[in-house]
Parts: sequence; structure tokens; C-alpha cells
Amino acid sequence: NIIEEREINIDEICEEKSFKQGETLEKKLLQLGIWKREEIILGTQKIEIEEIEIEVLSPLKKDLEVLSNNWDIERKKYINEIKNEELKSGKLITKYKDIDELINYSEDMNITAINKTSIVLLITIKGKKMLFTGDTSEENLKEALIKLGYSKENPIKLDLFKLPHHGSKNNMSKELIEMIDCKMYLVSTNGKSHGHPDKEILAKIIDFNKDKNIEIVFNYSVFDNIFSDKDKEKYRKFECKEKQIIQL
Repeated sequence: NIIEEREINIDEICEEKSFKQGETLEKKLLQLGIWKREEIILGTQKIEIEEIEIEVLSPLKKDLEVLSNNWDIERKKYINEIKNEELKSGKLITKYKDIDELINYSEDMNITAINKTSIVLLITIKGKKMLFTGDTSEENLKEALIKLGYSKENPIKLDLFKLPHHGSKNNMSKELIEMIDCKMYLVSTNGKSHGHPDKEILAKIIDFNKDKNIEIVFNYSVFDNIFSDKDKEKYRKFECKEKQIIQL
């Protein structure tokens, strides 16, 4: 029973929360009477709380409709993808290749409908601008930024950019990277599963920013063996750090 499978306890101490808890959360919000039942999509939500401005950049309505109409199929597809990724858990397949060998890789932008419907938030606090991307697709991010007037010639200036899908190579392209002007990139991962982050996307970010100082911040020390001596010698302006608290 799909509904029963979507009813999963939301334990406050559980770190593994995902789309599977959506049904439970929906019912809880209805019980508390605090859900307005409005679609959270690009262009419809802009919230201001004192000095905080929150703008929704994704999902797109078309992606929500695809997921809603094909929930069972998409759910199974997502679970199979997770199982396949776990086969390469923590291996970082390409970590032994140098940055120069990876900057021209071809992306596979086949993103699941579940990931495409991730909520993307552009948050501004006291002039500091941060973009939190969930697991969204490169296509959705580009579309949102273009609608806001940004481009390669007019990139969005950010104080913090959280890489989509834990730094997966399939969620960002060179074109998207060129639309972002940022000195701090955040990689959120549990440090052990799915082989994320992919060095391919880190290589493209580092190469694009080779003339300026940037930080790549991780919440786990998964970067220790990613970069070679050759990388560090040629690309001297990037720095990797592990942090649990970020101060902007």
C-alpha cells in the first residue's frame, strides 16, 4: 500500500528525513491547522520576516504535476537510483584524476522528478545573499535565475551557494556556474554515501574561479584525498574547509 509506505514516523532525532515523510508531514500540518495549502513554486512565494527575505525559486509547476501524476513510478525510480548510487558509496570514482582532466566532462542531466521538485530558497539577511538548492536540477536553477534577470553577463552575486544534490556532477553545468558570482560554496553530505561530492563539479567550479580566492566548505572531511599535489600547485586560490557553523 503506497499510502502506508509514505506514512513514516518523523523522529526528531532521526537524521534520515526525505520525501518519504511528506505524507506524514502533510497530515500533521492539517491537524495543526497551519497549512494554507498553497503551491510553493517559482514566482509565487516571497516572505519577509524583519530583516530576512525568503524567495522561492523552485520547484516549477510542471514538475509538481509530473510527480503528482506519476508518484508510484517516480518513487520506485528514485529508490532504484539510490540503490545504484550506494554501490559506489564513498569511492569517489574520479578522485584520482587531476582537475585538468575533469573540467570538460559531459554531464548526464537525467534528474528524477522527485529531485526536480526540491524547494530552492534564495535567502537574504542583512544584505547577505544565500542560495539553498536542495536536490534540484541544473535546468530548473538556470530557468529561475534567468527569470530573475541573471545571466553569464549579469551573474547573481551570492555570499553562499549550496551545491545541489550534495555536489553531484549531474546537477550543475558550466553554463550554470558562469551565472553565479560567489566566493563560498557549500557541500552538504553525510560523508559516507552515494560517493558525493563528485570531483568533476568541484573541478569546474575551481577552474572557473581560478583567478579569485574561494572557499569550498564541507560539513564532513570528505575532501582530504580528493585533490592531488598537481591540483594544489596549479590552482592555488581555492581552499577546502570543514565547518559546522558558517559566519558570513
